[in-house]
Amino acid sequence: MKKSIQDLKESLRKKEEKQQRLHEQEETVKKDIRVLRYLIAKEEEAASPQAPRKRKIPQKQINDFFTRIALFYEDLQRRLNLRITYRCFCRWLCTRYEFESRYHDRHKL
Repeated sequence: MKKSIQDLKESLRKKEEKQQRLHEQEETVKKDIRVLRYLIAKEEEAASPQAPRKRKIPQKQINDFFTRIALFYEDLQRRLNLRITYRCFCRWLCTRYEFESRYHDRHKL
């Protein structure tokens, strides 16, 4: 009797852990979808005749920036388990940089 109760408790614990992992994966997918929607909007905007001016990284942050993107590029390929072209990665990275810097740009006005 005790064995079956312990088995049920263990099964419940495993199911709860699985549910938690699925929830975390769902959040990651939602975040990726939001970034991809932003990427598509920015690509369409860049293709328009009134394309905005390109942003620049400050000189003092260049070394740190390239270190971060190299690690990020490798991590992204490993995470997605596929080969990503460097050109595609650079476009995605630029869009991600613009996406993250939106908050700061609004408050500079």
